[in-house]
Amino acid sequence: MDDTSRRDRDSVDGRIERAKDAALGPHDSHPSRADELAEAAGSISGVLVGAGIGSAAGPLGTLIGGIAGAIGGNVAQNRFFDKPQPAQQVFVRLQSGVLIVITQAVNPALNRGMRVYVEGFGNEARVLPA
Repeated sequence: MDDTSRRDRDSVDGRIERAKDAALGPHDSHPSRADELAEAAGSISGVLVGAGIGSAAGPLGTLIGGIAGAIGGNVAQNRFFDKPQPAQQVFVRLQSGVLIVITQAVNPALNRGMRVYVEGFGNEARVLPA
């Protein structure tokens, strides 16, 4: 199946009414199970590394190293991995008259009034120039 026939089958035509800057990334809602597991894995690995380094100083060094490693792992996650990514919200008026909003990675080629097609659906939907 070529790209043209797939685009016709899986897309909807419309026009951009508005596009504004947004961000994809950390949010205020409850973390997902994957977020919780990643945080736990980071903390555990921080504890193990910190305890391994601190073990040369004896039991107290192991304890202090473990705590420092857990804190360091949490700080590293918050500073380097939980950063929002640049995105844009694109408001598209479909040919049917329905207005939809899609948040996606920034596409500087999209402008107000431009004819576009929406490829995919749900979280995988993307707005592309027609």
